Amino acid sequence: MRQPFVIAHTSDLHLDGKGGRLSATGPLLSALTTRMKEFSDVPAKILLVTGDLVETPDKQSMQEADQFLKTVSEKAIFTDVVIIAGNHDVKAKGLIGWKDDFYDRFKAPRTTDTIRRGGLELVLLDSNRGLLAKGHVPATSYDEMVENAADISEILRNEIRTGPDDRDGPTIRVLALHHHPLPLPEGEGKKVYGIPDEPFMYMVSSATFLDAAMSLDVSLILHGHRHVTGLTRYSVPSRTFEAGRSENFWRTVYVLSCPSSTGADCDAGFNIITLDGYDRFERAGYQLSISRYTRPRNAGAFEPLDRAAHGRLQFPVGEETYRDIALQIQDEVLRAKDLDRHQIAEYARRSLVRKAFLSREEHAWPYAFYAYVVTYKLWGRPLQHLFVQLALKIDQNAAFAIIEQLTGLVDLAARVLGVSGSELDDFRSRAQTNQRDFVRALPAGPAAGVNMDAIQLTRRKYLKTMDDAAAVLCGARLGLGTYGEELTG
Repeated sequence: MRQPFVIAHTSDLHLDGKGGRLSATGPLLSALTTRMKEFSDVPAKILLVTGDLVETPDKQSMQEADQFLKTVSEKAIFTDVVIIAGNHDVKAKGLIGWKDDFYDRFKAPRTTDTIRRGGLELVLLDSNRGLLAKGHVPATSYDEMVENAADISEILRNEIRTGPDDRDGPTIRVLALHHHPLPLPEGEGKKVYGIPDEPFMYMVSSATFLDAAMSLDVSLILHGHRHVTGLTRYSVPSRTFEAGRSENFWRTVYVLSCPSSTGADCDAGFNIITLDGYDRFERAGYQLSISRYTRPRNAGAFEPLDRAAHGRLQFPVGEETYRDIALQIQDEVLRAKDLDRHQIAEYARRSLVRKAFLSREEHAWPYAFYAYVVTYKLWGRPLQHLFVQLALKIDQNAAFAIIEQLTGLVDLAARVLGVSGSELDDFRSRAQTNQRDFVRALPAGPAAGVNMDAIQLTRRKYLKTMDDAAAVLCGARLGLGTYGEELTG
């Protein structure tokens, strides 16, 4: 199982246009060059800077950052250089004013962005909307992050195609931002002018941020800002936990901090992150491999921080090949409070405007069956309950009509694939969190003797009836059953 990617995680270089910090990038790049040699055959080699590339957004600092990035490019050891803005990149001395030149100059995301390389989804998030040096992520950025993740999942489904083994290895989602979502003991001891500086530094609504990250199946969060090393594990009970599967009760995300990589008021450091495959005791799996490096007192060479074998810390992670939008919505609904009709209708729309209700290609039937089952479970439980709570008879009738059509679609897809009886009951009741396992157990295509012309007419009838009901809930027709390419979002 090859390593699909490697991330060299750096942060808080604080280049100030005076040459001091720039000279400190020499030992950093030398250490990175040495470390990256062992990954020469890895297809995706990413240098990530999680903010505060410059000390202040002035001309001299920016020019020095350009010089550093030019040196990185000349060394040709990375396939990608990814930069997130920190508070010092957009505010004078990281505290006051606002200057957004940094975003365009260094291609940093203003809200969110996503980099896809091999088995990696690297979600980039700007967290600079807080007062002074505090971090804050606006609600619109949360929405955009969720929307991007759903779009990526749809792309992944297309890449998986018809065979269970078309993809080489798993997909893992990593989220990167500047500010720290969890408190760091070392950071809380820092002072400015004799007073603790943490009240000016923390991330506002960090619990909301972590909740959103976990709803997207993020396995690892990378950040900088506090100039300290730190590795923590954050776990909460899964709200979609299924009885009898205790290993799925906890949802966990790892949070990894990077100190200043040039040693601004701390020991310099950086992290190396890879995804490794293993095969032990006849059981294959995947694990995050994290190597932390430090340069004590900013003298001499970088050395491993941890005493683990080869300096590598390894943590098991699940294989998340595809996050279905229905599962995403179910998780959001279960976590939301006081939803109004407009919000519920938007969840309804998102669950139905998708390729599974538009594509009519025969090889897509196993995936269509999966989508019908998970969407039926979404509507049969949380969405139906929400519409009943609204106490509007017209909405309830429309919701029941959609559930009825989804039931018909599940049965129709099962008939196409030759699945019936107890086998069909098993597919309806089994856990749907892993699309690959679900689809792998299904026939690859239509059973022999199935009249596909008649099937397509029946499917279109179900979808058109569902579209009529959706128009009542959403205020407009969604185009279900029209097979329009423009409606496959």
